[in-house]
Amino acid sequence: MLIFTRTIWILSTIIGAISIMWYLLGTTANFQRGMDLISSVIFVGLWFPALMLVIISTILIVKKWRPKNRENYISLWILIILIMLFTTLLFRSVNTSGWLYDRITSDPLRLTSDGKYEYRIDLINLFQKNSKERLYLRQVSTGEERFIPLHLNSREIHGIGIPNDNDWSWAILCPTESAYIYDLMTTEMLPVGIKRFEINVEKGTITEIH
Repeated sequence: MLIFTRTIWILSTIIGAISIMWYLLGTTANFQRGMDLISSVIFVGLWFPALMLVIISTILIVKKWRPKNRENYISLWILIILIMLFTTLLFRSVNTSGWLYDRITSDPLRLTSDGKYEYRIDLINLFQKNSKERLYLRQVSTGEERFIPLHLNSREIHGIGIPNDNDWSWAILCPTESAYIYDLMTTEMLPVGIKRFEINVEKGTITEIH
């Protein structure tokens, strides 16, 4: 067998194996979420056949199989081409959000009634085991931004509706008699139950009010 052919064969098998692991990790966000319908179809139609081809190719390489005639060479190149084709499709199908970078879902940016702060709720990696929540604050007068961690139990959310307009909110932030204390209350738009928090915008601290 030509060195060139064997080199291409081994490289395609290695890259194919990498694409199989990459798709599995990417689709499940490093096992932080389950597969959706589209990912499941790709898993059955692409991932599983690619795995079989890589296993067959690996076995042949380990056993040092060599094509003995023209038909064997054609079969080998068909195997290489199929592995490369499946590899390309798997790499293109990987969703890296929620894994290599956070997937952030937010409600529309709102302004407090005193006009001092813009705010919104960020749900990070929604529907995953590593989901978390935070309050985004921007002081209008200075432009200073701050992210305050919240505890909204978004892991318990199995579905959420997002209207097409901007006239809605997952929480309302209201000023109190104290200059640096604001009251944050979730709305029915966020399916975690009504929760209330006391926000110290100067210190960036938060206390849940039961």
